[in-house]
Amino acid sequence: MKLNFVYKAVIVCCTLFMSTADTYAQSKTEYEVKALYLVSLLKYITFSDKEQVFKIGVIGDNPFNGHLRKFDGKKLQGRQVKILFFNNNTDLALKENCHFLFIANSEVLKQKALIQKLDKPNNVILGDNKWFMNSGGLINFQFLGDKVRWETNKALLDRKKIKVDYQIYQLSTNRGEVK
Repeated sequence: MKLNFVYKAVIVCCTLFMSTADTYAQSKTEYEVKALYLVSLLKYITFSDKEQVFKIGVIGDNPFNGHLRKFDGKKLQGRQVKILFFNNNTDLALKENCHFLFIANSEVLKQKALIQKLDKPNNVILGDNKWFMNSGGLINFQFLGDKVRWETNKALLDRKKIKVDYQIYQLSTNRGEVK
C-alpha cells in the first residue's frame, strides 16, 4: 500500500516538473533566446586574438530588453564576456574591436553600409532580418515557427582570421550556403 502511494507521488511530481519546465521554455521571449544563442555561439568560434575579454556589441536600438546584459561579466572559455551598446556610434564600435557585432533591425536600411564599415578579419557580424545575409552578414538569426535558428555565410566566415566549428554550419538552416 505504501509503495503504491510513493509511486503515485513520484508520478505526480514528475508530471508537475515536466509541465513547469515546458511552461518555462515556452515563456522565454524571442530576444531572450537570441541573447542566449548569441553568447553560446562564442563557444564554437576560435578567435585569433589573445584578448582576455569576449566583446559583444549591439549597433542600433537594443532589442534584447536586458536579456543580453545578463551575460556581462560572466566567464566563457576562460574569458570574461563584455556587452556593449553603441546605439548609432559606429566609430566607437570600430575602436572597441568587438568579437561579435549584432546589427539591430532599427538599422536595416543602412545595414549593408554598416557591415562594410564594421567588418574586420577577427569579428563576426550578426543580425536577424531576411535581408541580412544579402547585405553581407555572417550569421542571421531566424524565428521559425516557435524556434530560433540561424543561417550562416560560410564563404565569408572562411575568409576571416577565426576558426568556426563545423557544428555551427551543420545546425544552420542553410548549411552555410547563401541563397
